[in-house]
Amino acid sequence: MVAQAAREEAASNPQKRKVSHESKDDKDNGRDKDDRADDEKAKKRAKKEAKRAKKEAIAKGAKSGNSGDARLFVGKLPLVVEASAVKAMLAHCAKIGGKGSDECVTTPDAADADACTAIEWITDKTTGAFYGSCFAQMASPELASRAASYFAPGSEGASGVGGGSNNTKGKQAKNSTGAGASALTATAAYASLVGRKLRVNVAMPKDGEEWPPAEGFKHLPRPPVM
Repeated sequence: MVAQAAREEAASNPQKRKVSHESKDDKDNGRDKDDRADDEKAKKRAKKEAKRAKKEAIAKGAKSGNSGDARLFVGKLPLVVEASAVKAMLAHCAKIGGKGSDECVTTPDAADADACTAIEWITDKTTGAFYGSCFAQMASPELASRAASYFAPGSEGASGVGGGSNNTKGKQAKNSTGAGASALTATAAYASLVGRKLRVNVAMPKDGEEWPPAEGFKHLPRPPVM
């Protein structure tokens, strides 16, 4: 009887029935808004966690000498170049430093080969072609900063590797011993890059980018040829 009376009342009062439906829609819309708000909060939390994890990874890496701020971008390389030449050149530039850097760095000559620990050639994502750029992982943020400062405006490398000379330093060191012989060896190791105006700067990894290269990363001795 009560249910029938309610139906009869609803049938006789369409405005009340409409209000009832609108109330239901409002509730559904409210739930949708709440769900969207929860999703946004979850995304913000995830983003915050990712940033925190990245900072912790960088801090942890800094202690082991493999942090993101030890990565260099090296541009304007020749299309035919050896990874060993790039490593030797960066090690030598890190020892010299540039404008604004200290006079010397505590890196023994014997450790030069380990100053740059990895080279990753940058290639076109579609074609795989190499356009003269790479990422280089230095052994420490200090070495990365010094190598980059070597190429800064007003520094020796601003006019080219080796101060824009044509291997003059290497020729002068040819008959020398000790430090001079060491300079000759370094110059010979990257002779193909002497005088070249390179673009070198510290390049922090982007969010979600894996760096340093994970285990199993294939260290190519030279860029891929297409």
